[in-house]
Formats: sequence, C-alpha cells, structure tokens
Amino acid sequence: MELNNPFGIDEYLNKLTAPAIYKLCNELLQQDEFSTRGLLRHFKVEMVGTTDDPCDDLFYHKKLREDNFETKVLPSFRPDKIFNIGDRVSFIEYLEKLERASGVTIKSFSNLKEALENRVNFFHENGCRIADHGLTQMPSQFTFTSALEREFALFIANNNAPAFSEPECFAGTVLMSLCAIYQQKGWVQQFHLGPLRNNNSRLLHLLGADAGVDSIGDFNQATTLSRFLNALDKENKLAKTILYNINPADNEVFATMCGNFNDGITKGKIQYGSGWWFLDQKDGIEKQLNALSNMRVVSTHTNLELQITTLVAAWEWSHTDHTFCVLPLHHVHGIVNVISCALWSGATCQFIPEFSAQEIVGLLEKGEINVFMAVPTIYFKLIAFWETLPEEKQVMVADSMKNFRLMVCGSAALPVSVMEKWKIISGHTLLERYRMTEISMAISNPYHGERRAGYVGLPLPGVEVKLVDEEL
Repeated sequence: MELNNPFGIDEYLNKLTAPAIYKLCNELLQQDEFSTRGLLRHFKVEMVGTTDDPCDDLFYHKKLREDNFETKVLPSFRPDKIFNIGDRVSFIEYLEKLERASGVTIKSFSNLKEALENRVNFFHENGCRIADHGLTQMPSQFTFTSALEREFALFIANNNAPAFSEPECFAGTVLMSLCAIYQQKGWVQQFHLGPLRNNNSRLLHLLGADAGVDSIGDFNQATTLSRFLNALDKENKLAKTILYNINPADNEVFATMCGNFNDGITKGKIQYGSGWWFLDQKDGIEKQLNALSNMRVVSTHTNLELQITTLVAAWEWSHTDHTFCVLPLHHVHGIVNVISCALWSGATCQFIPEFSAQEIVGLLEKGEINVFMAVPTIYFKLIAFWETLPEEKQVMVADSMKNFRLMVCGSAALPVSVMEKWKIISGHTLLERYRMTEISMAISNPYHGERRAGYVGLPLPGVEVKLVDEEL
C-alpha cells in the first residue's frame, strides 16, 4: 500500500523487484512533490507534532510559520534530560545549555525552576500545548527540603561534590513543578512509562543511547502513579493527562487509574493513550482496547443521552410502541437502539432467552409487536424459516407484519436480495442505518421518505460527516 500511494508502484516487493523499486523510489524522492512538505501535502496532513528538548530554539518551527506552510508543525515539550541528575557530567552539561537557552544563571534549585518556566513560556509562545515524558515509572518522592536545596547548590557548584543523595526526589520535585505550570497554561501532559533502557552496556558504550537495546520493564506502576497524580489533584494542579504503558501486564492498571482523577468538569481529563512502542501492533492494540472496555465505561452519559434522544426523535418512538430484543446486550444495536430507546420512550420491550426463528415468527404473528430491529443474518434466517411454513401460515405471518410501524436492519451490510425478499413478505422496506462503536448511530435512512437498497442514508440530526479522500 505504501508503494502504491504515493509512489504509484503496483508490483509486489520481493528479491526480484527490490532493485528496480529501490531505484525508482530514490529517483522520485528527488522531486519536489516527494519532499517532506510535498508528502505532507499529498496526504493532506493538517498538523505534525514534533518532540523537542526545552533548550531547542525552535528555529525551524518559526521558519515554517513564516513560510505560511499549510500544515501546522507544532512543538512538544520533552524535558527528560533534566531529570538525569545521576549522571553528573551529562547533567552539568545540560544545565549549561539550559542557562544559555533561558538566559537564567542556574546556581540554585529556584534558579532551575525559573529557567524551566522560562522555556515553557517560550514554547507556549511558539504554539506548544503539550508536554511529554518518558520514564521508567513515576517518581515516588517529590518533597524537596531546604537541606536538599543546599546540597543541590553545592552539587552544581563543586566539581568534586559527591553524587546527589536523592536523585528520585529531585526528579519528582522538578516534574511536580513542571506539571503545575502545564496546568496553569492549559496544556496536556503525557507520561510514557515502563521501558527498561540501555540493557546492553557494550552497545551503549559503542553506539550511545537509543541503539535498539531497550525492552519492556516490569516496574511497579500503580502505587507511584497514583501517588503522583493524587498530589497534583489535591492541589488542583492536575492538567489534562494521557497515560501510556509499555508492559501489557499493566493494561488494566492504567485503564482503571484513568478513572480515579477525572473531575466531572473536564471531559476525558485523564485518558488511556493508544498502544505504544512494543504494543503498537494488532495484538497489543486489541488487548489494550479490551482492557479499557472491560474496566471502564467507554462512553459518557451525555453521549448516550444524545444517541438515544436523536434516535427517539428520528424514528418517532412513543410509549405505545412494543418491541422485543433479539440482539446481544454488549452491542450498541441492542442496548441503545432497542432497549434504551424503548425505556426512554416508556415503550414495552420483551426478551426471549435465546435466538429461535420459530419463536420470533410466533411473536410477530401475535400482532402485539410494532417495532423490530435485527442484523441481516437474523432477517435471512427468518426468511428461510418462513419459506418452510405452509402457504396458509405464510400468509398469516405476512399479514400480521403489515401492521408494523418500523423495521430496522444494521450492524452489517444488508444484501439487496434480503431487503427485497423481506419487503415481499412483510410489506416493509427495511430502514438501514450505520454506526461505529466510537460514535454509535451516525447515519440513517429516513423514517419518512425513500429508503434505498445498498444505501445507509444521511447524517442524523446533530451529526456532521466529513468526506475524506478514499485513497488515504
């Protein structure tokens, strides 16, 4: 797919085609339309977020803005290096860079905080609205005593000073201070937690950090993460937060942790991030989504109310309606479209213990039901059962269904043959609609008016649909 779009190559990549494909791609990459900007335009990218050190001057971000480049390129604040006080040489070198970037001479802990706040302000002025942090786990200590402040001043002033006694407390206090600034600025903060880095010391010495010898760590995440977020929350300094784990064993920990610190005011204030690093693959993503849906409510009361009231209005539910549910209760089609709409309207909703075409046809024949919703497979099975009935019985069942008010089909594409056969039997053109788990019902054929085969309709009231290039 990547070869076809944007390179226009339809051949399969293998040992025979590789040399020619490699040559062609490299030739194309010399053209303006295959430059970085050209490819961003081709894919209609609206925004790119970069990861940037606090000392970065953001020269190229400014240049892109001055060039009026149509894709927004915005920085992200990534202060990881400031936490590494355990490596004295690298830490002192970094402080010198921070002094030059911020214009603040750093001789004390308060100077350090001032310099970092200066850089946050600079990033904010240049469009930054998010901070990112890559940590093994959240610091468990974040109370910096006056004694530690004196030790820090001596540590940075004296080349012969011993190693700093409380590196975790230093990192925790700096991070806590930064998080308070993020909240004040209205930023989002991200925490990527859990990797075990630089495992191979030989390659670390030979190639440096980030040489491909990082792996999944098994650190205790729950206690330290809870303590840190709680310390911010109780001071009302907790910004919008996204949490990422690298160890799949922590999926449920992170999924449930997100629910502890939402404030009831900011929608989705604490969120579980997408599959990261080793988990950014099909199995990892599915396991993470399953953990989230099992442990958390994946929608909100407001969203559910909007879904229900929209359908009640669009499909004209009332207290006189009578339906029965043949759909699973973990499914939007069953729990929202059938049960919740019936309850909201004061309508009657029946259940049967398990699927039985004979029992369903028997209920339809009684004449009490006037609203019915099912998936294409169920309609197919009902048609097949109806065809086994004696002709006299077929007529009785068909006549009883002509009094129905509404029949809906969804959750999968409805074959035209099934739609047409059902219309012959029942006299009803099935109302087909479309939904996604993330947004529930979005598009529907009309309750009044023409219903077309192979067509899911138009956006429901309050829903906007954006058409995107189908080749993207």
